[in-house]
Amino acid sequence: MAIDTKAALYTLGEDLALLKLISKIFQEDSPVLLAKFLEKTAQRDAQQAQLAIHSLKGLVASFFDREAVELFGEIEIACQTQQWKIVLSSRDAIGETVNRVLFELTHQGLIPDKSSD
Repeated sequence: MAIDTKAALYTLGEDLALLKLISKIFQEDSPVLLAKFLEKTAQRDAQQAQLAIHSLKGLVASFFDREAVELFGEIEIACQTQQWKIVLSSRDAIGETVNRVLFELTHQGLIPDKSSD
C-alpha cells in the first residue's frame, strides 16, 4: 500500500535525479490522466478510459506500488470489457490512489509540495 522507493532506485541504477524526474512527470501527468479517465467513463468511452487508466498504471508502476498497479490493472480490464458498474464504482478509489501516491512522493521529498504554492 505504498510506493517502494528502494526498489525504484535500484531499478534506476540508484539515480535519485532520475527518480525525481519520473516523480515530477507523475505529478504533472496524473491529474490530467485522472481527469481524462473520469470524463471518458462518464461518456462511456471505454477505449479512451482504458487508455487513460493504462497510462496511469504505467506511471505508478515506476514506483513499485503494487496496490495501485493491481487496482489500475483491474479497472483497465473492466474498461476493456465494458463492465461499467465496476468502472464507475472505482472512480473514487482511483482518485484517492493518485492522491495517495502524490502525497507519498511529496512526503519522501521526490516532488515539491504544490499545496504550498
